[in-house]
Amino acid sequence: MKFLFILPLCFSALANSQNHNLLTLEEITRITPEMVQFLETNIPEDASHSEKLVKLVKLIFNKNFLNLSYDNNRTKTAAETFETRSGNCISFTNMFVVMARHLGLTARFQEVRNLPTWDRNGKVVVLNRHINVLVQLRERLITVDFNPYEDHKQVWTEVVKDERAYAQFYNNYGAEAFAKGNNDLAKANFDFSIQIEPEMSFSRTNLGVVYSNEGAFDLAEKIYLEALALDHSDMTAVNNLAALYRKMGNTQKAEQYQKRVNSFRKKNPYFHYQLGIEAYQNEKYEEAIVHFKRAIRRKEVDHQFYFSIAKAYAFLGRMEKASENLKKAQLYAPEAFDQQRYSQKLNMLAAH
Repeated sequence: MKFLFILPLCFSALANSQNHNLLTLEEITRITPEMVQFLETNIPEDASHSEKLVKLVKLIFNKNFLNLSYDNNRTKTAAETFETRSGNCISFTNMFVVMARHLGLTARFQEVRNLPTWDRNGKVVVLNRHINVLVQLRERLITVDFNPYEDHKQVWTEVVKDERAYAQFYNNYGAEAFAKGNNDLAKANFDFSIQIEPEMSFSRTNLGVVYSNEGAFDLAEKIYLEALALDHSDMTAVNNLAALYRKMGNTQKAEQYQKRVNSFRKKNPYFHYQLGIEAYQNEKYEEAIVHFKRAIRRKEVDHQFYFSIAKAYAFLGRMEKASENLKKAQLYAPEAFDQQRYSQKLNMLAAH
C-alpha cells in the first residue's frame, strides 16, 4: 500500500538530501557577501522601492543576470540558490524574500492554495503545494511567482507568517531525508517543523509516515489523529489513517476513512487528471482520454486538461479532436507564453 506524503513544492520530485545535520534558520536565510555585492552593484541605494523591486525582479528573471533554472532535486538555502543559480519554488521564494528585505522592501511569504495535484515516487505519493512572494509598495500589492505555469486566476492565496514558511522548509528537508532512507534526520526535521509552527497539520502527517514506515503503528495513528484534529480537511491524514488501519487489521476503521478519501477524490479534478497522466505515460491513450474528460467535467477552465487530452487524441490520430481541444487550451491559458505555445501547436497540426 502506498502512503500519501506531502511535499510543499511547485515540483514534485523527491530527492536525495545532502544534509547530515539539522540546518539552522540562520543558515537557511543567510545572505552572503557575494549576494550583497550583487545587489549593490546592480541596484542603486537611492532608488525608490518601486524601482528596487523592478530591478530585483529583472535581475532574478532575466537570463542576462542570474539566469536561474529550476532544480527540483532538493530544497536549497538562499545562499545555495544564489550560488548554484537553481532551486525549486520555495528555494527561489526564500532567496527573493531575503534579498528584497535586504533592500528594505516589505516582502512576505504567500501560500497558493488550490485543489491539490499528486505525483508518485516509489513508496510515497507526493502532494504538491506552492508558495510565492507578496511585496507591498504603499497601497499596491505585487505578487512575485517563480512558477510561470501556475493558474493564478483559479487559486486562493493567503499571506503567511515566516514561521509557517520556514516550517515548510524543514518539512521539505524531512521529506528529502526520508527519500534518502535517513529516518532519524527526517524525524528531526519534521519535529522542528512542528516546533516552529505547531498548527501546520501536514508536518505531523509526514512524521506519521516515517513512524508507520518503521512499524510504530500506534505512534503513527496518534500523530495522524493529531494532524486531523488541527485540520479536518487534511485528506492526506485521512488517506494515511485508512492505509494504517488496514495494516493494523482494523477493517471497520479502514473502510470508514477510505469512504472519506473516495468521496474527496471523486470531486477533485486533479485526481482524475493525474490518473490521466499516468495512463498517457503508459501509452494507454483511450483510458487517458476518459480520465481527462472527467477532470474537465469537474473544472472546465484548466488549460492543462485540454492540452493533455489533445496530446492523447493526437497519438490516436484523431487530429480534429486534438485541434478542438488545443483551441480550448489556448482560450483558457492565462499566460501569453502558453497561448503562444498552443498557437504554434495548432499551426503544426494544420500543416500536418
